[in-house]
Amino acid sequence: VERLRFGAAGLAEPGETGTKPGGRSPGAGDPGYTVRFSEMPRGLPRGGLLFWLCFSLAVGRAADAPAPAHAHAAGAPASVPDFTQFGIDEKSGSRPRQVDPVDTALPLALRRGDRVVFIGNTLFERAADFPHFEAMLHAGHPELDLVVRTLAWSADEIDLMPRPKNFGDIQQHLTAQKADVIFAAFGFNESFGGVERLPEFRARLARFITGLKTSAYNGRTAPRIVLVSPIASENVPGVPAADLNNARLAAYTRAMEAAAAEHKIGFVNVFDATKAALDDPKSDLTYNGVHLEDAGYALLAKRLYEGTFVSPPPRPTAELVVAIADQNRQFFRRYRPLNTYYYTGDRN
Repeated sequence: VERLRFGAAGLAEPGETGTKPGGRSPGAGDPGYTVRFSEMPRGLPRGGLLFWLCFSLAVGRAADAPAPAHAHAAGAPASVPDFTQFGIDEKSGSRPRQVDPVDTALPLALRRGDRVVFIGNTLFERAADFPHFEAMLHAGHPELDLVVRTLAWSADEIDLMPRPKNFGDIQQHLTAQKADVIFAAFGFNESFGGVERLPEFRARLARFITGLKTSAYNGRTAPRIVLVSPIASENVPGVPAADLNNARLAAYTRAMEAAAAEHKIGFVNVFDATKAALDDPKSDLTYNGVHLEDAGYALLAKRLYEGTFVSPPPRPTAELVVAIADQNRQFFRRYRPLNTYYYTGDRN
């Protein structure tokens, strides 16, 4: 691409080159790219001019580009840092080795340096943006230096987790995170199969739990597991979600509780714990009857902490909650970058 010269009107003539605004000539510190304008059609409307500007930027001729100034600067590094250690895809990602299962009893006992991972559906995915429970984990165990990560993905079911091509499956990503403790929130999406499909759900859940319980994601031992029920739904204007969903969700919650007892893992019933609050016509805890807002996640965090640790929850500071939300955004961008097809798929 050729260098763009801005004239008095702030635009270059087609194909012109030269200095940038302020008269600075290309040299050391130049970002290493410039712009060539295609010939602009006459009579373009104002919006069309903006489109043509963007189009010209996109189709500039890369073959005419000079070598970036920094490429030959004295002392320039011979190579960029190796970030491949942070990558994972289906082709190269490690899988856990199989080990003897570990039972999980509540109250949950956390250990120093535990790596805690959330998996499941939208309930936990959105919790990364409203991380009240995660903040309680840190505030309640400040001496343990916990590492907490969210791998939850909207619409996930216990054995149905579509991902971009070559992204890697949940087993590989749990291994990459070296999970010691897993909180698994499922049951909402599965419940739309209806009560007539409960036997099938129980069988699917049993296979899923067995797979988790016998995998050494941390490279040493099987994880401690806490299964988390769906929350209740609430009626909101135009959407009678509680009337439509709650009887079915209660049945799936009971099935999950029975499976957790059979397989000796932890279980927290947040359906019953949230139903009373969501039944209150004065409450406003979801934005659509099923997905929680910030106040709803604060309520969920309290109930989930009480159920997991059988003790009153701590009161984390607002600053801690904000800091964790920012950390989760940074991790999300690495775990699920935009246009993943460019990272792991056919455009890699």
